[in-house]
Amino acid sequence: MNDDFEQRLSQIGFTTPPPNLRDEILTSARGDASTQKPNTTPTPWWKEIFWPCPQAWIGMASLWAIMFSMHFGTDPAAMNMATEGRGMDPTITIVLLQGHELITDQLFERDALPPKPERKKKPAVDQPRSYRPDREFGLA
Repeated sequence: MNDDFEQRLSQIGFTTPPPNLRDEILTSARGDASTQKPNTTPTPWWKEIFWPCPQAWIGMASLWAIMFSMHFGTDPAAMNMATEGRGMDPTITIVLLQGHELITDQLFERDALPPKPERKKKPAVDQPRSYRPDREFGLA
């Protein structure tokens, strides 16, 4: 396909442009450039700081707003409890610990688990030296 296109291009003769075409293009370009005035108004300082990446500044401002609202939106009594070091009532703590011990005893009772079956070792003659069944499946 490229060969056909190249053959057609080679058959078309080259025509020279008119001699004054270059001068016309350059004078019109100079005229357009001279009519445009450069922006001489200084940009405000805040635009120079925030313009490079406005999404980052908006994200940071939203994080500050969230932190500000969380700081001043919390209950002062809860803040005092946290700073004074008061915790839960000791009786509640004891009840929770006893419940935790009861649950762990029921879940991890060793007598309730079935015994592990014994694995019989085959003689090493039937297997290649590199075969290690305990390491093959990560059982070791």
